[in-house]
Amino acid sequence: MFEWNKEKFDFNFLNADTMKRFDAAQKTMWNELSGYEKDHALDGNLTADGVIAECGIIDTFFDDLFGEDAAGKMFTQEHDLGERVKAVKKLYRLREEQLKGHARAVNDITRLVQRK
Repeated sequence: MFEWNKEKFDFNFLNADTMKRFDAAQKTMWNELSGYEKDHALDGNLTADGVIAECGIIDTFFDDLFGEDAAGKMFTQEHDLGERVKAVKKLYRLREEQLKGHARAVNDITRLVQRK
């Protein structure tokens, strides 16, 4: 479960459908962000228009992953890039925790099987 600003979204990275949506959505997001910055933030600095554009890219990522208007439910301010970056970071951490939890479970099962 992914929660942001009291909104909850199903997120089980070990579910193949979720994994496919995540992989496709993240690939699109990172390609668009890097492309936008390459073309519009040559000195590494974004303008207000750049913040708006990148917020839109991240919003699309969350909508693609969690469904239509997920970003609208999640974020309290329309163009707050900092909030969106924190949400992306939290989601990646959750994915990592789920993968580590799975690895621990597999290791536990392996130890149990090897005891026989």
